[in-house]
Amino acid sequence: MVSKTYEAEGISKRKLADMLGVSPNSIQAWRQTYINGGLNALLSHNKKGYKKTIFTTHEQDFMKQSLYIYKGHGRFKKIVTAMEAYFQKQYKYTTVLNFIKAKWTIL
Repeated sequence: MVSKTYEAEGISKRKLADMLGVSPNSIQAWRQTYINGGLNALLSHNKKGYKKTIFTTHEQDFMKQSLYIYKGHGRFKKIVTAMEAYFQKQYKYTTVLNFIKAKWTIL
């Protein structure tokens, strides 16, 4: 850990931010989190998603059913193709893939 290396002599949040490639505000926020709650608080992830899904309930149901229908190599491409044919609209492959992976456990 970079900050441990400079523990004795200290390091500015700006220099530490530059070394880590993050904003000095992030360093300050992390420091405050650590002071208030220790390492467990720093390691916890309490963020709640703020974006609403772009997929309707019907589209989500279609994706879930497609997971049982399509198996093996090219599975997600087949799901996207089937969705485009059924719903008559374009979908980004990565958006569908990431949504499915985030929503359901894929074996």
